Amino acid sequence: MRDLVRNGSATEKAWVVGRILEHAKWSDIWRYLTVADIRDSLPHIRFRCPQDRDLWAYAVDRWTHYG
Repeated sequence: MRDLVRNGSATEKAWVVGRILEHAKWSDIWRYLTVADIRDSLPHIRFRCPQDRDLWAYAVDRWTHYG
């Protein structure tokens, strides 16, 4: 999974990041992803629940601006 996040195509990255965000435990999300990984893939992720995109976009915005 780490290899796909780092070296995969945009489609592969979006798929992996999306699955991690939807299914992994909070601590595991940060084991595999950075805020930059999420920010870069977010426009391409197809979430099962559309509100999840808004939640993650809000969180990424806050982390980017306020650390």
